[in-house]
Amino acid sequence: MAASTHPIKRAILAKLRHAGSASPKEIAEALGPEWQEKRNNARLRHILGRMTRRQLLVRQEAGRYTVAPGYEKEELDARAGTEDRILAFLRERGGVASTGEIHRAVAGHMPNTEERTQENELVTRTLKESFRQDFGYGRWNLNPEELDRLPLLGRWADHRIQVDWRRDKSPFETWQEARADLFLRVGEAFADARGDLGVLEVASRPEVATILDAMTIRAPAVRAQALDDLRADVQAETGLEGYRLGEAVRERKMTALMAHILITFEMGSVELHLAAPVELYTVCAALFGVCPVALSRGEVVFLPVSRNTRSKVPCKTSQGLDLVP
Repeated sequence: MAASTHPIKRAILAKLRHAGSASPKEIAEALGPEWQEKRNNARLRHILGRMTRRQLLVRQEAGRYTVAPGYEKEELDARAGTEDRILAFLRERGGVASTGEIHRAVAGHMPNTEERTQENELVTRTLKESFRQDFGYGRWNLNPEELDRLPLLGRWADHRIQVDWRRDKSPFETWQEARADLFLRVGEAFADARGDLGVLEVASRPEVATILDAMTIRAPAVRAQALDDLRADVQAETGLEGYRLGEAVRERKMTALMAHILITFEMGSVELHLAAPVELYTVCAALFGVCPVALSRGEVVFLPVSRNTRSKVPCKTSQGLDLVP
């Protein structure tokens, strides 16, 4: 498969933006020693010709090239649309996502180097110019102010705690203790917000059960323990053993197992909190009638009733953050 010419085209456009105009020889010098060799003269002219026919470039007198007048606006419009799509996707994911997730959502796929499309190139440039990497290489995020207005996922809270923790300024001996305290408070907030709703009633709802089941894929040890607990509960209740016990467990498995998983989450399971997606907070908060942003931080903030059911009602956390769930 031939190598992509998108990096070459980007370099040509960068040279012309800087110089205003340039001859093929000057462009070749900007591209590097390889492009100054005679064997690449025809290839460069072919690329310049294609860019001219696509109205990316204008060929002037004396064989000089410049960026087409309408291309800059077209590129700015494309960049703005790409940035808006990235923003929307990050907000859906809790404000943080990997490079691959963003490319798949915005450009349709995450190609390898030889398959990079123009849209992939635009996504890459937009990420580098408009977004942050506060959660490590390969992850992109919104600015801190906007992150505060979104549900806080356990895995990103874990990162923040590890990075910010200082023994001399923390009531906890280790960052692991600080993390465990947060996850326990979030779990207790779920239990408090659930109120009179039974854990089985909540976990049996299809939308909640689907989320909990997906979480156990990333926390297999928790699922295995929940199955053991469920088997012990069924045996204590029925007195069954062997094959008959297995049949009874299978009959109750999905609903009862997800109830065990939800209880384990409410008890602060580190594995489950690290695996929790943004949907757990938004779906459960809607069910409980509370703010998902506050719930993800261990607070129960009941939403005011709005006469206009289509409008989103802001709420406040104890830290004074104005939230729009």
